Amino acid sequence: MKRFRYILFGFMLLINSCGGPEIRFFTRINDDGTVFKRVVAVGDSSQIYRYQFSFDISDGWDLSFTKEIKDADTLFCAIAEKTFSSIEASTVSFSHQVDSGQKENIKIDYVKKFRWFFTFHEYTETFMQRFPYRHYNINDFLNNDERAYFLADDTTVISHLNKVEKTEWIENGEQKFWKYIFKSITKEYVRLIDSFAIQNGYNTINENQALMIDELLYPSFDNGPDFKEVVSMTDSLLKVKWVSELYSNGYFNQFEDDIDNRTILLGSNNYNIEIELPGFIYQTNAMQEDKQSLKWQFRSSDFQYCDKVLIAYYRTVNWWAFIITFIIIAILLWKGFGYKKKMT
Repeated sequence: MKRFRYILFGFMLLINSCGGPEIRFFTRINDDGTVFKRVVAVGDSSQIYRYQFSFDISDGWDLSFTKEIKDADTLFCAIAEKTFSSIEASTVSFSHQVDSGQKENIKIDYVKKFRWFFTFHEYTETFMQRFPYRHYNINDFLNNDERAYFLADDTTVISHLNKVEKTEWIENGEQKFWKYIFKSITKEYVRLIDSFAIQNGYNTINENQALMIDELLYPSFDNGPDFKEVVSMTDSLLKVKWVSELYSNGYFNQFEDDIDNRTILLGSNNYNIEIELPGFIYQTNAMQEDKQSLKWQFRSSDFQYCDKVLIAYYRTVNWWAFIITFIIIAILLWKGFGYKKKMT
């Protein structure tokens, strides 16, 4: 964990310069309620033949490989396809992990609202945040321009600044970004200790102790004591011995692994998403809309520290409701006309 703060931004530059395969998700919701999904990974041969999909392709998926030519370059494609019996059935394949780590974890939500003549379908796909801790919202630390610069490598947001202003702006943004990372990690460390304490009848960490733990952990990410020493100091602070025992028993192994790997090692994949819907689209946040087709384009950095939600709300017509209504109205008119004629 030493020197974590310095290598963090180095890896951020590295992942923006080392591109991973392009990932294409295609979803078609059919009139009969079935769902066809196709996921394609596109890149050079070394990327594609070692690429692992984030879902179990042995669970009824058809896998194939092909090539395509783009700008005189040969690209290799790994294609996985499957048809699901319903939208609900498709949700299991893509959202099955506690946190997404290095792979996509897509949460699919679907709500259907019957309104007689029409049925309203609220369909969303959420690419879950890859950063493993959700204790804080990064939007409370970085503004839109700072998120664009640090997470999407968009340097245009500071192009109007002079050299001195740029340096100051970047340093200030790094401090705020580091504060978000640091507070998230320390909050998780406290949560892990409190979770064990509650289960075993020990006292949980109070507010003052939590602040002091912040002071213990912060230097460990900046060439200070390693995590084992931090655990020992936590014991001294809490006047206990069981935190070090937890460390020896491997209780914090996943926590350390998250910090060393999943916190920062994120490939810079490009994502192209297309969803075809069997009705009139009335609400969406898609970048392109063509009749019944919606399209999004984004990078993996867009859901590293916050969820990326794709909204596709559509409406279908219940023709049987129109027919039944017409028949009822016709019967009422016929009876009303017959009654009026009888009265006369």
